[in-house]
Amino acid sequence: MAVTTEMTDEQLEDIFKNENYLDWCKTIEARTFNLGVPEDDRIIVLVDLCQVLRGNFELLMRERLTFLATQYSSKSPVGQLARYGLAIVFYSQGNVQMGNKAINALPYTLFCDSIRSRAFLFMVRKGLCLSVAETIKVLLRALEGVPYSVINANIFKDCVEAVYLAREQKDTQPYLFALPGLILTASGIYQKENASKNRLAETILLSSRVYYTFGWKKFALVEARTANKLWEEVFAKEQECYSNLEEAKDWLARLRKEGIRLLD
Repeated sequence: MAVTTEMTDEQLEDIFKNENYLDWCKTIEARTFNLGVPEDDRIIVLVDLCQVLRGNFELLMRERLTFLATQYSSKSPVGQLARYGLAIVFYSQGNVQMGNKAINALPYTLFCDSIRSRAFLFMVRKGLCLSVAETIKVLLRALEGVPYSVINANIFKDCVEAVYLAREQKDTQPYLFALPGLILTASGIYQKENASKNRLAETILLSSRVYYTFGWKKFALVEARTANKLWEEVFAKEQECYSNLEEAKDWLARLRKEGIRLLD
């Protein structure tokens, strides 16, 4: 998307919903953006969020995100994404209370729930305890939010991965049975909506891991082969996805090493 000073709230939401903001940020021209100017703030919040998601927690970015969260209501996309960025910073520091405070300020909309689901996943990846009750609430709202679109699939995928990674937590146990159906639904939506191949590949690799955990090893192998093929296609165009391709290859090799075959 070409950068202009006319970015609307709708365009800002669309970039986030379609999960192409990391690629989008690469198109930013080296020019000065003025903090406090609404048209520029929509760009600044995305740029800073991209940096935070890449693990860059420079003080200046935190200060800008704090300023935007203060200046913009939690009902506006700029205010919502600023709070998301701050939550990621807090969770990275192990400050669950402040991270939750930023996330809990968001209204209960599908867009904000997609932010919540990403935050839940980030927490678990950082080794923090998953709030299972809140995760299930987000999932249920997404299940009710028909007709389904990419944003529903994002929520399904992120919540499934969060619960899967936290599966040793005692309070996740009653919900594990739902993971295969939810991840299958997510991949189906991505394919129907022609979502980014990166997101589809991530989801299918996750489904392979979920199926394997359930003992459905042949299904796991099928999905692992599909994910590997998708990441090869992505890598052919995006060299920075090398680590994703290696992860898919390693998982496929592990399944093959176990002697799993599609035909008896």
